[in-house]
Amino acid sequence: MYQAKTGQTPPRELAAAMAAFETAQHEQLARGVAAHAAMPHNLTRQQRAAVMTMARRLNPSL
Repeated sequence: MYQAKTGQTPPRELAAAMAAFETAQHEQLARGVAAHAAMPHNLTRQQRAAVMTMARRLNPSL
């Protein structure tokens, strides 16, 4: 299994799977933001921007 703390880059398949998982998490958060207008506090600036972009696609009034 790939360990981030070793400093090795993950294999392409694993990197693609990790990116797909992160995208799915952002999409799920975006649905929650669009439906309830509640943004989690534990996101980085980049994650927050990505979630808001996806949420605006779901609910343009945001």
